[in-house]
Amino acid sequence: MISKLARVCTQDPNFYSYTEAPLECRRGSTHYNLLQDIHVGHPGFDLAGALRIKPTEMVMFGVFARGEGAERNVTQRDSALCVFPLKQIEAKFFENIRVCYNGQTRTVSLYYPG
Repeated sequence: MISKLARVCTQDPNFYSYTEAPLECRRGSTHYNLLQDIHVGHPGFDLAGALRIKPTEMVMFGVFARGEGAERNVTQRDSALCVFPLKQIEAKFFENIRVCYNGQTRTVSLYYPG
């Protein structure tokens, strides 16, 4: 199991514009695949510098748990906080759309390399 972000245009009653991007949080060789909560806001000055973005740009803070079991859907005690610039999220949606229109079915994940 993996968490995904989904997007659809508000004026699309048939959901033709539906797009999704898998969302992962990694720390070394550990994959945190279950998104527990998110918050969208501005990074502080130091975090913006570390992400190489401006402090006025928006980011998504995500709290993830590590899933175990046959379907990786049983949460474990350890968790991780990952930060995604919204520009990066938008770029992944456009990349997935481009890949789809080019006839490729490969999914491009959005992950935080930690």
